[in-house]
Amino acid sequence: MPDLAQQLEAHKGCMTLMDLKETLGVSYDTVYKWVRECSLPATKIAGTYWIDPQLAARWWREHSTTLAKPPARSAKEVHVT
Repeated sequence: MPDLAQQLEAHKGCMTLMDLKETLGVSYDTVYKWVRECSLPATKIAGTYWIDPQLAARWWREHSTTLAKPPARSAKEVHVT
């Protein structure tokens, strides 16, 4: 079974955020956040974001290990009762 980056590379044509969400198994909001933070390269045309699968595969290889880690919690977020 190919890894996720290989699945992205095998995709024919540009991908929408929904395509990428389904391939990666994450929420639409997560993919949208990656694009809005300028981390994931995408082009917006007529209100729809389009992603080159080759760029998405490269991006996934560079970021997938750090995305899997839970965010560090600050002392302010820890509530002791």
